[in-house]
Amino acid sequence: MCEIKSIWNNTSKTHYVPLNWDNFSSASPCQYNLSALPLHTHKRFIQQAEEVQNAVTAAALDRLTTMYGVKGIPLLSSLTSLSFPTSSPYDFMHLIWANLIPNLILIWTENFKDLDHQDKGYLLLKSAWKAVGAAMAAAGDTISAVFGAQLPNLASDASHASAKMCSIWILYFASTLLHRWFQQQQFYKYFLHLVCLLKLCMEFELIQEQIDELKEGFKN
Repeated sequence: MCEIKSIWNNTSKTHYVPLNWDNFSSASPCQYNLSALPLHTHKRFIQQAEEVQNAVTAAALDRLTTMYGVKGIPLLSSLTSLSFPTSSPYDFMHLIWANLIPNLILIWTENFKDLDHQDKGYLLLKSAWKAVGAAMAAAGDTISAVFGAQLPNLASDASHASAKMCSIWILYFASTLLHRWFQQQQFYKYFLHLVCLLKLCMEFELIQEQIDELKEGFKN
């Protein structure tokens, strides 16, 4: 959807986009405006797809596919009513419930990749997260199944949590269970703001003021 460039971190062996670029002057990073990210255009998308499709060697095909994230010219591009990639909706389930939320849990519990989480205010004490997981699992015995599947103990059995379970946890459990457990309470307030935005995303209809609220909220 957009063309932001990431930086390779040799220590944690991962690509990421830092919020503060001041320490990466040698990498010639771009300074991004969150309100005006460099978006793909349909014309550029098709040009990249044609490059991939016209690759003359397997090595060139692999290199271009990796660089552009495009495997070839989509059959649906023959329909002039469609524009790539803006005609494709966001995959909310994978973006949020199967990605953002599990990653947040990994960050809070000091398990996100090999990044340095030492003494960060967003961390949850191990004893706190253990207690939260136990309370969450026990609560399922007294909550109607109409709300969804019973949740596992995320502190000890997070691998069995589906995207649907993560959504149930965020929408109904987390705001109460995480209260006062962050080492710095400002991160709990940030989390509450995120939950409000996600609940707003679940509405069947949105007015323009709510759309503006989502834009500003996620940017902040």
